[in-house]
Amino acid sequence: MNNPASPPGTFFSVDGDRSAEVPIENPAYRDRLRGLQTDDTRPPNETLRALLRLGAEWLDVELGYLARVDPAASTYEVAAVSGPHPTVTKGDTAPLAQAYCRRVIVRDDALALEDAPRQGWDGDPAYETFRLSTYLGAKVVADGALYGTLCFVDRAPRQAAFDESDAAALARLVQAVEQTLERRRPEARPRQTSARLEALFEEAPDMITFHDADGQLLLANPRLCEMTGYDADTLTRRHMWDVDVSLNPDDARARWATMAPGDQHRREGRYRRKEGSTFPVEVDLRCIAVDGARQFVATGWDTTEHRRTENALREKEARLRGLANSLPGVTYQFYVRPGGEWGYHFVGEKAASVLGLSPDPDGFYDRFVQCIPPEHRERYRASTKAAAAEHRPARMELPFERPDGTRIWLLCSSMPERRENETLFNGVLLDITDRREAEQAVQAERDRFETLFHNLPTPVVHGWSDEEGHLRVQTVNDTFESVFGIGEEQIRTKDLQAEIVPPDAQDEADSIRRWLLAGEPVDREVRRETSDGTRDFRVQVTLRDDGPGPTEGYAIYTDITERKTKERELRTRGRLLKQLRENITDVVWMSPADKSEIEFISDAYEEIWGRPTDQLHDHPNAVVEAIHPADRDRVQAALDTQRKDPDAYEETYRVVQPDGTVRWVRDRAAGVYGEDGRLERIIGVATDITERKRREQVLQARQDKVEALYTTTSQVLRAESTTAVGRSIVDLVNEVFGYPVVIVRFREDERLVPVQASPDVADHVPNPSSFDVTGESVVATAFRDGATALFDDLSAVGDSVDYGAVRATAVVPIGTHGTISVAALEAGAIAGFDRRLIEILSTYAALVLDRIEYEGELVSAKEEAERLNRMKSAFLANMSHEIRTPLTSIIGFAEVIGDEATSLLEHSDSPPDAVTALDQFADLIEESGHRLLETLDTVLNLSRLEAGEMELDCSPLNLADEVAEATDLFEPQALTEGIDLQGETAEGPLWARVDEGGLRIALQNLISNALKYTEEGGTVRVRAGRRGDDVALEVEDTGVGMDPDHVPELFEPFRQESEGTGRTYEGTGLGLAVTKQAIEQMGGTIAVETAKGEGSCFTVRVPAADAPDPA
Repeated sequence: MNNPASPPGTFFSVDGDRSAEVPIENPAYRDRLRGLQTDDTRPPNETLRALLRLGAEWLDVELGYLARVDPAASTYEVAAVSGPHPTVTKGDTAPLAQAYCRRVIVRDDALALEDAPRQGWDGDPAYETFRLSTYLGAKVVADGALYGTLCFVDRAPRQAAFDESDAAALARLVQAVEQTLERRRPEARPRQTSARLEALFEEAPDMITFHDADGQLLLANPRLCEMTGYDADTLTRRHMWDVDVSLNPDDARARWATMAPGDQHRREGRYRRKEGSTFPVEVDLRCIAVDGARQFVATGWDTTEHRRTENALREKEARLRGLANSLPGVTYQFYVRPGGEWGYHFVGEKAASVLGLSPDPDGFYDRFVQCIPPEHRERYRASTKAAAAEHRPARMELPFERPDGTRIWLLCSSMPERRENETLFNGVLLDITDRREAEQAVQAERDRFETLFHNLPTPVVHGWSDEEGHLRVQTVNDTFESVFGIGEEQIRTKDLQAEIVPPDAQDEADSIRRWLLAGEPVDREVRRETSDGTRDFRVQVTLRDDGPGPTEGYAIYTDITERKTKERELRTRGRLLKQLRENITDVVWMSPADKSEIEFISDAYEEIWGRPTDQLHDHPNAVVEAIHPADRDRVQAALDTQRKDPDAYEETYRVVQPDGTVRWVRDRAAGVYGEDGRLERIIGVATDITERKRREQVLQARQDKVEALYTTTSQVLRAESTTAVGRSIVDLVNEVFGYPVVIVRFREDERLVPVQASPDVADHVPNPSSFDVTGESVVATAFRDGATALFDDLSAVGDSVDYGAVRATAVVPIGTHGTISVAALEAGAIAGFDRRLIEILSTYAALVLDRIEYEGELVSAKEEAERLNRMKSAFLANMSHEIRTPLTSIIGFAEVIGDEATSLLEHSDSPPDAVTALDQFADLIEESGHRLLETLDTVLNLSRLEAGEMELDCSPLNLADEVAEATDLFEPQALTEGIDLQGETAEGPLWARVDEGGLRIALQNLISNALKYTEEGGTVRVRAGRRGDDVALEVEDTGVGMDPDHVPELFEPFRQESEGTGRTYEGTGLGLAVTKQAIEQMGGTIAVETAKGEGSCFTVRVPAADAPDPA
């Protein structure tokens, strides 16, 4: 940026030698500075930051920073800072022209600013960029080359002016910084930078030259030599105006003198070739600092081709200008540039004839605006300004008063065109005075229209479209008020959309608003809220722009609710009909009542009938002609009656397709009747039931087989021999399933031997074989596995068996008894369902064979049992005779001996001891004999009871008497043993249906047992009483009792709790077994409750009985 004059500032000498003579006001800062300079242990970068912090504190400013300057690029970079700062940050890079540093690097003294705006620097880029009011900076040189600047800054103005003491402090800080930089600066970097700059200079495609402030050329790159024809040595002996002939030496020197490092200047010039010709160039001149001195880099570009292009454009513009002047109206080209610059490139010559104004572009805008009536002038200016700012088209009509006093109407229209540095508006001013007069003629017609406004039968709204496209209501007609329930006063100045648009229609309303905003008419179907709810309307909005004021509009709402309802119904029906036609698998058809044609038939017709639907338009009877001949007459007769009662029509028939395929169809129909009850149409549905028919046939065949199997299985179940079973199986399979080969094999020892076969088996199988159970044949394998073996193709079986004509077989095992072989003459002909039924049959057969085998075993067992029973009966009879007779004699002789011993004791002189011993032996023999006889009777009774040979005649018996007699019977034994025996019964008789002998056996056994196991001093109670429908007998003792775990074994023959030769109590263990047998055969029960050491209670329940008839 050019800065022709430098604002005032204070420059102090920072010569190191002289500044050392100036006293330092604060020696502490000086001492700290010396400490930093002599501290070799601190890294250079840390030393730099410490020096910057010391300087900021010493000079009382916000920040100290070190800037590195790149003269070639005219930029600087912040290399180090004393601390964080909102404006200056380490690493920041900016053009040198935007820094105070550019004023410092070309001088040997320091620049000091205490209040930059007050000192005239407020317009300088350095202040505008960083807003630093206080600045004290000086040049920094390291290793003999310019490094940059050391700066101390503050955003606030400094209250006290910088003085010699501050300059001395800055000088010492600069020396310290330079020393630190020299310690750390690598040697390679300047060499690398120099190499890069040299390469850039030599290879640049532009013409580059360096010259000093006096214009003397210092360097010229190869491109400049190439373009001018001079060599580099020749050029460096010349001045810049020798190359650029457009330069005036004095003017050039004056301009260069005002430029500081970082400043830039751009101009056009003409370079001279060696042979004397010149060519146009555009030159970019930059001021840089080299070793503290200002130099200039001039970069030039050949613009010869650019000039040619400009000339061509000028010629084109001239042609366009001529064309524009030939167009109707006044054409013009208006431009707008960045920064607010605007004007006219061109105004057509017709401006004089149409507007009465000069077409000179300069000042045309002001001349034009002054002719616009004051009441329209501001609107025009605002419209023009908005179009220029927004780069959008502009269009408006306005009155225009010519200088001669004539008023005309103009249409002002322009379109924007963006260019690189400006926006052009190509426009035209048309005289529309005649059109406006015609519009006034139309106004009368419009007034008549307004008269009709309030009398229209449809709602009408009059208003204007605001800047957001909303229709602001001015007035509504009476119909609008009645339909929408909103009066003119309520809705005036309100947003119509917000008042009557339902929430779900806001998007559609916004779309209308955008149309209105674009100034376009509207004709849409919408939904609006009315007094009767939401209804459908056709809204038509027309706009009228009369020029001044907002654009007016009329919105007419025509109620189309009924029509939309019907349309929606028709669309729904249409969609349903289309979906029905395309997707339904049934044939849906419709015809008029007279059956004259087929109005509609679904696409499924082509699938089921196998014929195209378009054939039916010319030949509707093709539907009936495709019906199977056996069904056609029946169906035709039903169709003839369909006109009278279509709802009663329902037929099932077959359709024959062209390729002979037969499809089963179920056809139904229904009538469609008008409001007068007359039949208008007949609608029918034909459903393909082929698959259902097939399944029905399969199911029927299976059902027939199951029923036949169920019926004939009884033959197998009734079979009484294995031969009969085999014959029944073969007959049943032949009859039900119809397979040509059926063979039944039964196991005999280790072979499966055929026992039955179908009658014609020899025609298909050479010789039904028997098979070794352990062999590899398919029959033996199935038998061993216990599972059905199915062979769809026996040719694939690799065994040596000759299967004859049989190709498929199923071998079903009959349990462990044998197999059923079913064979067919075609591969894969054994149906799975048949196989499962035959498996069921084999299960029945196995059960029957098991039963026959079991029955045979039972017969053998029965015969053996009868033989053993006869032997037992003979044994018992012999035992009764052979044992009872001598036993009776023994008992008798014992009684005689006893009597004789008593007589001897009374009448003989025999020694008493011998006689007494004899009497005791006789008593023992008699007692043992009675016990043996009693045991014999018990065994015989148990045997007769188990064999059912003891006849128990149950009749009413008084149990009270039986209890009394039993207790009387055992009373002597109880007295002898010191046991209290008591009988307890209710008063009166207690009748039960029992056998007298059987009851006495049971009762006496229970009392005998109780006395046996009760010790002296104990008690035995015998009780009898009614318990519901039974009579209960209880025998309870206080004896030794027993372990309850032994109760289940108590009623088994020959079982006692104490067993073996060492048992405590004598007895056979048969008494309770006999008792249980006798009670159960009389229809009673016996139970026991016992505990070890506490006694036992036996309870017998027998059926109660009524008292016998006394007669």
